[in-house]
Amino acid sequence: MQIRYKKIPVKTYYLQAKNMPCAKVNWQNRFEIIKKENIDTSEYRKIYSEIGKDFGWTGHLIPGEKRLAKILTSPRLHIYYLYNYQKVAGLIAFKEHAQSVELLYFGLIPEYIGKGLGKKFMQSVFYFATGFEQEFVELHTCEFDHPNALSFYLSLGFKKIKEQIDCEFYSVEFIQKHSR
Repeated sequence: MQIRYKKIPVKTYYLQAKNMPCAKVNWQNRFEIIKKENIDTSEYRKIYSEIGKDFGWTGHLIPGEKRLAKILTSPRLHIYYLYNYQKVAGLIAFKEHAQSVELLYFGLIPEYIGKGLGKKFMQSVFYFATGFEQEFVELHTCEFDHPNALSFYLSLGFKKIKEQIDCEFYSVEFIQKHSR
């Protein structure tokens, strides 16, 4: 079945953090963070879909296989998985820019949400990635993201720098399910 996408207006929050909080976290051998290289696109899409299905993530679903493979092999893109006993529990993807690091995707597999892992995961990844020279970390989230996403990011030290209505692609099925 071919998934159809449609652009719709969505309230978007642009956030920025200087001195991103990072910490070495003791995961007590239960969890492990691994930086992914040579990512299999079908495995990535499966994980990406599982994490983003309830929030309408489409950015890495719309491109074809060749385009996604090119995106995933960019030297400025960094992807980390959080594993729980060798099962993927979360994903974080960020991209280096001249002045900033942009957090593109961050999320947990639904069964791991609400267990206190998000903050540890993000702080751990930025602890491992401290070699960045950029001035700040930026991200955007929107009204369709997890209901606690905005407050979560603000609790980590991000500041809201802009709020606007953007037009973004969502699946027609997602739009019907979440019609306002």
